[in-house]
Amino acid sequence: MFLLCMLICTAVLAEGGNCGDGLEWNYDGSTKTLTISYTGTGSGIMTNYGVNEETSPWRDFRGMRSVQINEGVTSIGAYAFYT
Repeated sequence: MFLLCMLICTAVLAEGGNCGDGLEWNYDGSTKTLTISYTGTGSGIMTNYGVNEETSPWRDFRGMRSVQINEGVTSIGAYAFYT
């Protein structure tokens, strides 16, 4: 039972995915930090997001306290941090 709780709790604390050409995002719920990282391939250009269209994948994490943008990220997409 403890292991199941640990797996579920870990899944809630960390999420991530793709956010552009060669970019990945990761949200750490324990530190409330969003990190944008370059994967080493692609242009490093972030996806443009819209107000009523596709919204940024981290939009639901409005309680974030910090954003870390790592080396290799060449642009921030439109409306990436629109709330």
